[in-house]
Amino acid sequence: MLISSVFDDVSEKIQSRKFISGLRELDKKFPDLKLTFFIDDTEGYVEN
Repeated sequence: MLISSVFDDVSEKIQSRKFISGLRELDKKFPDLKLTFFIDDTEGYVEN
């Protein structure tokens, strides 16, 4: 199981833009993990 597989569930439950920002920071710090696609998808679970 990859940690990115739970991004959607966590994002939907906590409804936090700060969570998305934190994921984006991790993506910048570790670009070889290729998290951008998962983060973009996860962002759709946070209500505006």
